[in-house]
Amino acid sequence: MRVHKINNVNKALDFVAGKGVKLVSIGAEEIVDGNAKMTLGMIWTIILRFAIQDISVEGTTVLFYLHKHVQLTKCQ
Repeated sequence: MRVHKINNVNKALDFVAGKGVKLVSIGAEEIVDGNAKMTLGMIWTIILRFAIQDISVEGTTVLFYLHKHVQLTKCQ
């Protein structure tokens, strides 16, 4: 039933939020209803938190490096 799916997804979202992932404007209903845009946004946020955010090269985080690189590219 839909109600059970929503409850299960809410538990998963609570777990992810407990790990420090900030989920903005996404709820279990969007995922259960198949909203691809919201679901992909959530997945990207999780990837940023667990895969990219903690990586550093020569003392610089990947996110800082990418931000700096994008700024330089825009100026050229």
